[in-house]
Amino acid sequence: MLVDELQPLPFFNGLVRDATKRQRAPLSELMMAYLAEMLASLMADEDTGRGHWAIPSRPLIELLFDAELRKARSRYDPEALWTFQVVGNASLVLLGFFRESHTTSLLGSGNIMHVGRRAYAGVGVPPFSDLAGRFPYAASVLREVGIRCALKNDSSLARIYGSWRQNPEPLVTRMLTEAGVLGPRN
Repeated sequence: MLVDELQPLPFFNGLVRDATKRQRAPLSELMMAYLAEMLASLMADEDTGRGHWAIPSRPLIELLFDAELRKARSRYDPEALWTFQVVGNASLVLLGFFRESHTTSLLGSGNIMHVGRRAYAGVGVPPFSDLAGRFPYAASVLREVGIRCALKNDSSLARIYGSWRQNPEPLVTRMLTEAGVLGPRN
């Protein structure tokens, strides 16, 4: 079982906290709690169709521009603020948790990061404004959480290993070594 189906929030809370500590990522308690809640909610959406957000089918950049236009017309447009949050969440999850599962080649990782930061900044209040400034750290924490979950699934492990062979990131190398997939380095 990848996620404790009955208790996804405590499951993700522990993984987010462990990854934040291991990486010495400068994330506040509020940001860590939000990341865990975001992942738990996304899993609820996938498993049951319930939850409060999902990765949008429309292009993120298009949604971001729509939200910016709406906010320019009315500073407190709730739909614009919600769209900023969803775009920020989707950008963060695609760069972090689901990096091997979703292709980012059309927009590119750097542009997705820029879109996510801009979207969270558009909300303008914590934890979103904080996530805008610490987006790379949050994405790295979610990357580790995603890999830890994937290491429990053979097909996901194969996908991560194949991606690692193409681009051997230090984080993935460490985690594959810890899992016994790679032998210790000399």
